[in-house]
Amino acid sequence: MSTWSRAVVAHLCGRCGHVIAVGEPMLTITLSGVTRTLRRCGPCAGGEMPDLPPLSNAPPQRRTKRMEPMRVVASRVVSDVKARQWKESA
Repeated sequence: MSTWSRAVVAHLCGRCGHVIAVGEPMLTITLSGVTRTLRRCGPCAGGEMPDLPPLSNAPPQRRTKRMEPMRVVASRVVSDVKARQWKESA
């Protein structure tokens, strides 16, 4: 199924590599049984682009989780290794 929408975050066109900026119209293609979606910029999608409503003033969505400091991650890993060692020796 293919749907036209405005980009909430920046994407790359899967055909030409053009950066689809926030607010630009893009074609999103989803295939049944496949979790990945394909995105196309207007010229690569071909045909006429429909009139889309402007992007609302909602803040853009975050694409990734915030990075944690390495010492926080290391403290969890070290305690987990010690717990495993203790279970194996008991």
